[in-house]
This record gives sequence, structure tokens and C-alpha cells, in this order.
Amino acid sequence: MTKPSGLTTASWMFAFAVLFGACAGSEVGGTGSGTGNGGTTGGAGTTGSAGTTGSAGTTGSAGTTGSGGSVGPTGSAGTTGSAGTTGSAGTTGSAGTTGSAGTTGSAGTTGSAGTTGSAGTTGAAGRGGTVGSAGTTGSAGTTGAAGRGGTTGTAGTTGTAGTTGTAGTTGTAGTGGTTTTVPNEIWVAPTGADTNPGTMASPMKTVCDTVNKVGACYKLCPSSYSCPAAGATIWMRGGTYTYTNKIDIGAIRPGSASGNMNLFAASGEKPVFDASGLPTDNLTSTGIALHIKGSYWHVKGLEIKNAPYNCIKVEGGGNTVENTQVHNCGNTGLTISAYGGEDMSVGTPGSNNLILNVDSYNNIAINGDGEDSDGFGAKKSGGKGNVFRGCRAWYNADDGFDVYGWTDPITFDNCWAIDSNRRGAPNGDGNGFKMGKGPGKHVLTNDIALNNTKYGYTNNGADATSNCTNCRGCGNGSGLNDSGSRALSGSVTNLSPCPSSSALEAARKSDGSLPSF
Repeated sequence: MTKPSGLTTASWMFAFAVLFGACAGSEVGGTGSGTGNGGTTGGAGTTGSAGTTGSAGTTGSAGTTGSGGSVGPTGSAGTTGSAGTTGSAGTTGSAGTTGSAGTTGSAGTTGSAGTTGSAGTTGAAGRGGTVGSAGTTGSAGTTGAAGRGGTTGTAGTTGTAGTTGTAGTTGTAGTGGTTTTVPNEIWVAPTGADTNPGTMASPMKTVCDTVNKVGACYKLCPSSYSCPAAGATIWMRGGTYTYTNKIDIGAIRPGSASGNMNLFAASGEKPVFDASGLPTDNLTSTGIALHIKGSYWHVKGLEIKNAPYNCIKVEGGGNTVENTQVHNCGNTGLTISAYGGEDMSVGTPGSNNLILNVDSYNNIAINGDGEDSDGFGAKKSGGKGNVFRGCRAWYNADDGFDVYGWTDPITFDNCWAIDSNRRGAPNGDGNGFKMGKGPGKHVLTNDIALNNTKYGYTNNGADATSNCTNCRGCGNGSGLNDSGSRALSGSVTNLSPCPSSSALEAARKSDGSLPSF
């Protein structure tokens, strides 16, 4: 450095010494401070807590006080500035650089952050990282809370044991069924078993077999006259049933006027009873597919075929057969009679029965002669208040409707008789409506007799004449109405134009009513 002009050599030397001491003290102290901060980061790299010792390097920043050497211009303060040289002890702080060797240790957690710590100021962020590590420990605490939650979940398992208690409720139902409570419905299915409880999921197989004393009727009515007072239902699942004994709804298992016993097809399903396997040794007894001896039974939605004798025989009182098909029976498809067995007190035998929207067709005696193979009948007995409504009979070997010898008036409302004895059976008559010998006075309204081989309507020599209101027909071989005392009175007129048989034999409407033509 060149001595300024105008100064003595001694003055210049003194000023130079003061200026040099001040600058040197300030610069060295600042360096010690920055490096010390970096040391802090290094400490964090070691074990986190060792980083706290590194903060002693922060004390090294006291070297900043060494910058008081700036006061050196006062002279003596310059001497204090020499203390700034002591501040260079902050250089010792650079021993904190050694602490950065701890950076090697920080390779365990975030060693690379320790490297950044060597930047000094950035090293302070390393201290924040140390706190973050503590946060990690806190996360472990969170995990502990999850563990406690798991314990509570175990308590939920105990709740599952409560579900087992619900199973106990089922057991109670079993007890009730056995001792005090009669069920109000039983399910049967072709694939069921009579050892099953009769639920929808576990149905029985038999409706009512009085020979072997098994079936749904015994489940509903465990003993004579013990059916539920409010009525009950046997639901028949779809499919084909093949029994070796008839369905016998006995008189000792009746319903009541306030509580019908029901035998219903399950909703949307079609149960079919193929009765071709029934015995033929005593046709009038064992050859009946469905024998309704009891009163106040309601049968609906079935198909019954191939019975050796009647497909359905109704002997009780107050019964309804609805939306059912009977066909290919060996005698009359559906007939009403008066039960003459051991019980005459339930209902009024052979009375007040309603046959509603039933089809009976293709019936012929098993020997093929056609005798008594009618669609519908009520013969050689009596009972008041019986009604056939919306019924069709077609292609039967004898007559469509025959009430030979019945003692009380029967109503035939909106019924159709079609194609009687078209198969040419030798003993088949071929009348549509034959109001049979006996007291007569049957009532016919809105009926049709179509394409029968003999008469559409005949009184058949009854003691009193039956009456027609809006009875119609056409295409009958011997004429629409018989003549003389054998003719029906009232309104019997030709139907024009004459519809085809197939139009009247078409499928019914969805509500079970007759088809349009």
C-alpha cells in the first residue's frame, strides 16, 4: 500500500494498523458465525439431540460482537477491536465444521439434508428437520390410537354373538309350531319333502293324503276340526305333481264362512297335477284327482289332468273353484255332488258352491265310450245356491254342461259349451247345455252353445222348464234349442255371425275372464 501524501510515516503506519485490525476482526468473526450455523445442521445429522450441542456454535456468533472493532477509529476502541481478533476464536467455531462430520451420521435419517446444512444458514432448516423427526414419533402415537380402535372392534364381535340370539328366535318359532301355534300358510312343491317344515324355502310335497295321513292339510289342521279360525293357505309352487293317492280335502278339515281354507297356485306359477298314476281299481273313489269333501275351501290357479275318473269333485258347501283347468279326465271334468259320508254338519253339503272361470275339455271315459264324460256336471243329488260363472266346456265326449236329476236350481252365467262329442264317442250325446231330468227350473243367462253335434240347449224331459235370458248359439247339429217340452223357455237366439270354435276356445284374458270374439 502506498503512503498518502501529506502524512508522516509514523501517522500513516498507525492508521494502517488500526484499519487493518478492524477489517480483519470483522471479517473473521462473520465467517465463524456462518460456519457455526452449518455445524448445527451437522449435529442434527448425528442424533438430533447432539444437534443441540451444535448450537454451541451459535454462541460462536458472539464473534459478531467482535465487529465492535468497527469502533476502532476511536483508537482505544481499536484495541477493543483487537478483541475482535479474539473474536476470531469464532474460527474455533469453525470447529463446528467438524460437527459437520456428523453429517456422515445423518446419513441414517436425512444425511443429504446435513450436506445442505454445510451451507450454514440452510443448516438452520436442518434444525427444523430435527423437530420433524420428533413428529415422526408422534405419528407412532397415531398408530397407537388405531390400535385402541381395533380393540373396540373386538367388542363388535361380541355384538355378533347377539345375532346368534336371533337364531334363538327361530327356535321359538319352532316351539310355537309344535305346541301352541298353528301356521297360517304352508308351501308345497314337486321337489319338496313331507319331512320339511313347509316354508317357501323348504316346502312339503303333498297337499293332503288321507291314506297315509301326510301333507300340508295335516300341518295346518293337526287334528279333526282344528283348522285356524281365520283360515289358512296352502301355496302350490309351479311344476308337475305326480301322486299315487288323490288330493283329499276331507270334511273333517273344513274352513268356515269367516275364514276360508285356500289351495292356491303361487303367484306367477303354474302347478300341474298329472293324475295318471292314481289307482283305477275303484274309479268312483280312488280315481278322483282333487276331492273336496270339506266346506269353505277356495281352489285357484291349478291345472289337473288325466284323472281316471273326475278331475275335481266338490261335495261340501260354500266352496270356490277359480281360474282352474281340468282336462283329459275319464269322467266329468268337474262335478258337484252331495257328500254322504260320516259328517253332514259342516256347511251344507253340495250347496252354495261357486265354479268361476274354469275350463273343462277333452274329457272321455277311459274305455272311450263317452258316457258321462261331460265338461261340468251336478247329478242325481241336490243342493241350493250353486253357480257356474264364466266357465267353458269344449271337445268333451258327452255334453258340455249336464245336471241330470239335480233337485235344486243351478245358475249358469256367461258360460260357453263348444264342440261336444266332436270325437264321435259311441255313447256320447253331444248337447251343449242339458238341463237333465228332475225338478229343473235352472237359470241360464248370457250363455253360448256353439258347434255341438246335438242340441245347443235341451230341457231333456225335466219336470219343470229351465229359463234362458240372452242365450245364444249357432252351428249345433240338431239345432239351437230342443223342441216341445224338451226346449228351454226365454230368449234363445241364433248368434250371427257365427264365430269359429277356435275363437271361443282361445286363451283367457289376464284376469281370467273369457276371451273376446
